[in-house]
Amino acid sequence: MAFFGLLPIKKRIASWATRSALLSLVMGTLSATTGPGAQTPPLVLVAEPLPFTPTEFYIADVVDARPQTKAVAYLLPTSAVPLTATTKPQALDFAGGTAPAVERYLKASLPQNIKHRPVVMTLKEYKLTETTDGKGKIDGKADIAVAFAVRRQGKLLHLFDYKSGVSYKRAGHQQVQIEPILRRTLASSLTYLHQWMEKELPHNENLAREIKVTYQNYTRQTDDDTLFYDPKRPLAWSDFQGGSRISGSGLESMMG
Repeated sequence: MAFFGLLPIKKRIASWATRSALLSLVMGTLSATTGPGAQTPPLVLVAEPLPFTPTEFYIADVVDARPQTKAVAYLLPTSAVPLTATTKPQALDFAGGTAPAVERYLKASLPQNIKHRPVVMTLKEYKLTETTDGKGKIDGKADIAVAFAVRRQGKLLHLFDYKSGVSYKRAGHQQVQIEPILRRTLASSLTYLHQWMEKELPHNENLAREIKVTYQNYTRQTDDDTLFYDPKRPLAWSDFQGGSRISGSGLESMMG
């Protein structure tokens, strides 16, 4: 069985070290089963501890915005006889649906502290597909595209988009364990979210919890005829009551 590295990725991708680790894990989880009629194991997304503990966010919701939501994987049948290019793949999904499976995975694998910033995870693409050239080799590709947004005062503020993928080749008689591949692509998106948060938190306005006003080049005004705001002396209702502030000499000149 031959493997390729991650597919070309748009901006907001994980580091090369992360991608290499992901590929190593994927390579270690593929198994070969010879003989026709090999059974595909059920798709159950397995919870696992992630290599980080979020201190600034939790996943508040998962939105499934994929164009096609009926399946997460399309696998060609395992066969000792070379498949034709017109062989239809088998559609497989996680038990209970993809979005609920991802939500269960997050609740079990990621601490959910509601005091942190609520992040909404939107699945734009999440699938694994296989194709064949009819010569006995099968090409597999797993893709994930996710949009992350923070919920603040009832509004969603977009943070970034993440896109990544893994490709592989297998012989027609080999069977691939696809759940670990899909699980690792999902975990890599969450790891990148954590890294992005740590980097952007000090200066990203969408992550701000409060606004602090500072004054620069401020000069205190002393004109008695005008009220100026002074943070050390807040205005009161009494400042807007009372008689004229015109001095006595000024008043005599106006009357005389």
